[in-house]
Amino acid sequence: RFDQTDILGFLSGIFWAIGSVIVSRNPKADYTAINFVVYIVVGMVGVSWAFLMGTPVPEASSFLAATPVALIVSMGIFVPAMLFIIRVQQYLSPSIVGILMLSEVLFAVVSAEIMLGETLGATQWLGGAMIILAAVVVTRSQGHTSS
Repeated sequence: RFDQTDILGFLSGIFWAIGSVIVSRNPKADYTAINFVVYIVVGMVGVSWAFLMGTPVPEASSFLAATPVALIVSMGIFVPAMLFIIRVQQYLSPSIVGILMLSEVLFAVVSAEIMLGETLGATQWLGGAMIILAAVVVTRSQGHTSS
């Protein structure tokens, strides 16, 4: 069964793929400006969807208490990672970058099973197998084979 968050995840993948192609076709574009636009758009879409889905708004005190940690993590981890990913997309094909990013998801799923004891269902294992298959197909089709 798919719910609203599954649909959002699917749509984010579609829009990420479109953005990857656009970025890869513009290698001289300012990647810091692209990153800024991504953060603004994602923030606006996220808040809009949260409102439309009826997500409760946190109390102001909770929001203010979480703000310093969120800013530190965002500026120290997420912004540099996004800058790196967007810059790499200007040099590598979108399919290779996509596979690298999917590898992170595969690692997270497997580590959740090993370290947290989460039970993975058939859908999760199928997704992991598809990530590995996609990596093989992409690397083989782009001439990255070893001879």
